[in-house]
Amino acid sequence: GMSMAGFVDDGGLDKVIDDIAGRRAVAQFADNHGLAVSKRLIDSEILQIDAFKGPDGNFSQDNFRQVLAAQGLNEAGVRDDFQRGLLAQQTLVPVAFGATVPAQLAKPYASLLLERRSGQIGFLPSEAFAAGVKPTDKAIADFYRENARRYTLPERRIIRYTTFDSKAVPTVAAPTEAEIAAEYKTRAAEFAASEKRSFTQLVVPTKAAADALLAKIRAGASLDQAAKDVGLATSQQALAPKKDIASSIGAKVADAVFATASGQTAAPAQSPLGWHVIRVDGIDKSTGRSLDQVRGLLTAQLTEKKQVQAFADLAARIEEQVDGGASLDEIAKDMKLTIISTPALLSNGKAPAQPAFALPAELQQMLGAAFAMEEENEPQLGSVAEGLRYAIYDVSDIEPAAPAPLAKIKDRVTADLIRAQGSTKAKAAADKVVAAFAKGADLVAALSGLKMQLPAPETVSRSRAEITANGQRVAPPLALMFSMAEKSAKRLDAGNDLGWFIVVLNDIIPGVVADTDPVLAQVRGDLKQVFASEYEQQFRRAIETEIPVKRNEDAIRKLGNQLAGRS
Repeated sequence: GMSMAGFVDDGGLDKVIDDIAGRRAVAQFADNHGLAVSKRLIDSEILQIDAFKGPDGNFSQDNFRQVLAAQGLNEAGVRDDFQRGLLAQQTLVPVAFGATVPAQLAKPYASLLLERRSGQIGFLPSEAFAAGVKPTDKAIADFYRENARRYTLPERRIIRYTTFDSKAVPTVAAPTEAEIAAEYKTRAAEFAASEKRSFTQLVVPTKAAADALLAKIRAGASLDQAAKDVGLATSQQALAPKKDIASSIGAKVADAVFATASGQTAAPAQSPLGWHVIRVDGIDKSTGRSLDQVRGLLTAQLTEKKQVQAFADLAARIEEQVDGGASLDEIAKDMKLTIISTPALLSNGKAPAQPAFALPAELQQMLGAAFAMEEENEPQLGSVAEGLRYAIYDVSDIEPAAPAPLAKIKDRVTADLIRAQGSTKAKAAADKVVAAFAKGADLVAALSGLKMQLPAPETVSRSRAEITANGQRVAPPLALMFSMAEKSAKRLDAGNDLGWFIVVLNDIIPGVVADTDPVLAQVRGDLKQVFASEYEQQFRRAIETEIPVKRNEDAIRKLGNQLAGRS
């Protein structure tokens, strides 16, 4: 829900600029020291990205181009970014690899995990102090203005779209006799008579070894047993035509295989790998098929091919119309298609005004491109089913990120203001409790001195290991308790004007760790990751010192203003 202006104001742009500068410096350092990234390596990285895969799970060039277009990227830029990232991996991974932490260094940290602290936690809810607060209209308006970002709605867009598939293509003409004959001639090898053979083989380095094996086989041993007796293993070749065997193994081996009957062992044949002892396992012969025999098959395939081409031509014509400035309404009218309008959507496809609305899954990929459009009513064409279905869509209304009108959310703003004023009073009360504790009063007595109905304080006793178990986020009051001095009290904001905690630490019981304690091994493992990260950070800083990066602060400031919509 963050707006671009909020992102820039919170330092997001500076962080991105720093990351880009650091990546470029590392890549330049790698290049200076002779590291390189091949095109094949970049290709392998791209092939692994799920967003670029089609319905069959394989890389799709169409999806690749569409995803890049939706993000406003081009292939050269993406490949350049992959190259820098891979150079950074080659440079930085060895730096952090193998970091170790001595047991004596880890022992004090392991002891901290077993340290136990006990105390009390009280809570002063803002609502208890907000009773009777009745803000004026001016106070509500001022609070709304001062907290405008809290009530800002993200940018929303209404998307209009229509889809079409091959049904939109008129019936194509049946293939002519000439077209069928030409297709048959082009695929003559497919319909000609053929023979394929499968076999089991054993490869040995010399002819003498091959002859000895063949003699054992002819004496009654099987090829597999003969191979096992000399400590070797056979391999199998599936059914394949002679030309494929000759290409992959060698012509002499192919000749031997095709000169031997099924179930028989061929005379040893030589290839670049050595001498092959071969048993023919199977023979698959197929007679050729005449034009009349495959006429029906070719007719159906050519018809389908024509339909696919006609559909592709239709998509190309529509793309030309889009490029020529035709509107979505004009294209839909020409094709007799129905246009569907979505509610005002967020960039994630949700509709704040209609929570039950769900954009069809196949159209989710339109969102990126739709939210990248700079103008309304400028249609685009996109594939939504790997070339089998297309969508034509545009944006009919762009509602920029802005605070919701006060009139529509006045009740919410009023409640927030009342809670904020209650929080201010609760904070003052919390300061009184902390002061009373410092003078010797216990927490219960200090809270009673406020003369209000408040929740009873909770008594807690935890070790560091207990509060960090299972990787869960540590509750802020407990985190504060483990950073306080013994016999002290502190107040803590509960956040969102909900109220204030009073945290009292009564006792600290130090932890004791034996050399064989599993906790020590766990801490050493955790610190190893910290050390590795710090080694990498130090190396990055050293690189940036050696290869300084110049920042054009004026251009960065202008970019920030442009992104945030400011002059």
